[in-house]
Amino acid sequence: MLTSRISQLIPLGKENCCASRVSGTNPLYRGSIWPYIGHMGGDHTPTALNSILFTFMRKIESQMCQAVQANINWKNANTEVTIDQETNTSSVYLHGNLIATVTDNDMTIYDGGWQSNTTKSRLNALCDYFCVDGEGVFQKDFTWYVRKFVGCVNGKNIFKNEEFESGYIFA
Repeated sequence: MLTSRISQLIPLGKENCCASRVSGTNPLYRGSIWPYIGHMGGDHTPTALNSILFTFMRKIESQMCQAVQANINWKNANTEVTIDQETNTSSVYLHGNLIATVTDNDMTIYDGGWQSNTTKSRLNALCDYFCVDGEGVFQKDFTWYVRKFVGCVNGKNIFKNEEFESGYIFA
């Protein structure tokens, strides 16, 4: 089942994310990052390339993302991933509070009632793994914002910053 899920999704890289967004194809990719940078040449394996991404991510966050990608239930310390097999939805919890739902078509993020650095870090780990490169959550002057891909001009990705609202959808 997992193989068919991943094969139905479109991997996005810097060279094709603009075209994919404009054409309306699915921007989420629930798999390893090797399609993103496999065009670089050489004999790269998905395992080796995944380690590049996870070098900058906390271990618990990389495990969380891998559990969502593999569509399995997982729990470690304050973070948990649960899978609803009927709807094919992964739910991510931090301290028992829902902070994200990931489906084949979109990812919805929540603050779980706590706009903490840990919540922001978990959400950004999910964005790094499942969204267009550059999308995520950041804070300025004690206010949370979402950076969302909106288009492409002359081959450059254009992003828009919007104030964060719990329930924000990356599609």
